[in-house]
Amino acid sequence: MLNDHVVRSLYPKAPASHAEGFAERAARAFAVHGLSGSAILYFLATIGHETQGLTRFEENLNYRASRLLQVWPARFRSLEVAAKFEGAPVKLANLVYAARMGNGDEASGDGYRYRGRGYIQLTGRSSYLAIGKEVGLDLVGQPDLVAAPEHALDIATAYWRSQGLLAISSFEGVCRRINGGAIGLDDRRNWLKRVTAILASEGD
Repeated sequence: MLNDHVVRSLYPKAPASHAEGFAERAARAFAVHGLSGSAILYFLATIGHETQGLTRFEENLNYRASRLLQVWPARFRSLEVAAKFEGAPVKLANLVYAARMGNGDEASGDGYRYRGRGYIQLTGRSSYLAIGKEVGLDLVGQPDLVAAPEHALDIATAYWRSQGLLAISSFEGVCRRINGGAIGLDDRRNWLKRVTAILASEGD
């Protein structure tokens, strides 16, 4: 059973604001959005990976120029160009997320406004709008709510259901649906082993 002790075992470095009450919020969110059995294991492992053990709730956009060439090779074709965006998360997000995922152009500021947040890195105005409707929150007008401890679990589980993840039987399939490839797959698998072992030790 997911209780406070299990949560602390899973995510020992989680801040109190997110760890306290997590089990109660999770039970409610799982019931509302239909997560059960292996889906719960997959979900807990996924958010462990996405949040680095429930410690990071916002996309890190503070890149070095050399890394920008690797992450967005189509956008940055030289160090000279990339250097203009090094250590500039607002400017970077507004460029790379402009005119996609429901965002406006670069000048709109939507790229940074609707950057990845929360337990599953909700990204883009369209996702903020759609999931906000699912959970009854104005995430477009108040995007920081995505990472708020009182709402993050409901939002993440609503996203899980909306993406058809409940119908995927394999963890690898879930990972590929979430990030479009095998990036970070080893760490995700390690998280699944951790979650499975800890829940099993508690007789869940």
